[in-house]
Amino acid sequence: MALTGLMLTVILGIGFESAELYASGIKEPEIEPGKPTIGIVHITFETTFFYETVHYKSFDLSYRRQWERLAERYDFNLIQLEGGVAFDTTRLAVQRLIDLGVDAILLFQHEPSVVVVPVELEQKAGILIAVHGIRPLEGVAVPYIGFAEYETCYELGKQFAQYFRENNPGKQAKVIILDSRTVISDIERERGFTDGFKSVLPDAAFFNELEDTGSPQSVRGVLQAHLLRNEGINLIFATSDLRAHAARATLGILMGE
Repeated sequence: MALTGLMLTVILGIGFESAELYASGIKEPEIEPGKPTIGIVHITFETTFFYETVHYKSFDLSYRRQWERLAERYDFNLIQLEGGVAFDTTRLAVQRLIDLGVDAILLFQHEPSVVVVPVELEQKAGILIAVHGIRPLEGVAVPYIGFAEYETCYELGKQFAQYFRENNPGKQAKVIILDSRTVISDIERERGFTDGFKSVLPDAAFFNELEDTGSPQSVRGVLQAHLLRNEGINLIFATSDLRAHAARATLGILMGE
């Protein structure tokens, strides 16, 4: 089996470069008087953790960069703290923001149970609070903010199609889709990505007849089957971090890396 052309793995929410952290006892953030102040508690920056056999690092760096741009555009003070993935570190980060007198807090979460007490702290302090995370939040009376699956992946598909066209002029895009069509979010991500991609490269070929369960083992088997059945694959779209990690590892083995 020969792997030719440009091989890419798409990860939703891929991070940007590292940045300086503000943490209690390390550096006092600068707050300009007269401006509203928003505090962000991220899941993790430099700390690492394992989740279902995947080693994550700097999970929310992309969100940090986006909030820095928003603060500059809309002229508000921004304090971003690392909350880790544990209850204690998340609670301490929230309490730190409350002590600093922020006007509102956005709390990123990984497990719903982790944010119950931090949210109660914020509500008792009379601070506006919203939660964003990778899982639905249950049992906590607080606004939950999530991204629009189809619309976000439509724009992602457009951007990657433009990138592919610029770097592979005249070549047909042949895309493997790694997902499960029994999961609504996967369906919407696939539909958005393929529609966005085809809006730029309408002759692109998509291979999605095989679906996985989302586990690394299942993804490896599905990816290998796709590569054996289809020649000239040059792009892979994975609808989750677990799938992307497994795809990269599988390609590394097949390419002898």
